[in-house]
Amino acid sequence: MFTSADGRSAFAPSPDDQRIYKLHTMMGRPMVMEDIPHSFRGDTVVQTAGTLKPASPGVFVQRTLLEQPGQYRLRLKLGNGRRVTFELPLTRADHDRAEAAPVRKLWNVRSGQTATVRFRVRGAAPTDAHALAYLPSRTVAAQLRAPARRVSGDIYEAAVRFRQPGRYQLVLLSEQAGLRPDRAATVAVRR
Repeated sequence: MFTSADGRSAFAPSPDDQRIYKLHTMMGRPMVMEDIPHSFRGDTVVQTAGTLKPASPGVFVQRTLLEQPGQYRLRLKLGNGRRVTFELPLTRADHDRAEAAPVRKLWNVRSGQTATVRFRVRGAAPTDAHALAYLPSRTVAAQLRAPARRVSGDIYEAAVRFRQPGRYQLVLLSEQAGLRPDRAATVAVRR
């Protein structure tokens, strides 16, 4: 059984029945609220929390971390009722997970300024590293991404332009090297 991203529903896959049962609490008891056809016969259900974000005209992006290797199938229901399916084979990485730590714990910048931020990477050397800065706020959603490059030894650098004031968390990510947002720095952006 797998819980939804918001924790309010649960999904129970039944590969033999080729169904996924969506359960929700009604009157204090779990009730089947939806019966989803499941011809793929998978035994894991992943529901993403976010929505598709426009990346460019006609192109949308959504990021989801899949931690278990396996054969995933992504089904997307479009606004016009059409459904699109993507096959997502995921293999286990054959390297140790890399770790990234910010060189500095705090950066102070002005809005409109570009900050050059650095991280020290241990483990696998990422080829697709990028810095992610985000405002951990419920009222204002802001994310900034910038490509990072290796500048020397285990040091990676990214230039991030901060347009909006706030107190950002800053991490280095890489899907290829398994970098996750374990250790963050803070960027204080003032007007």
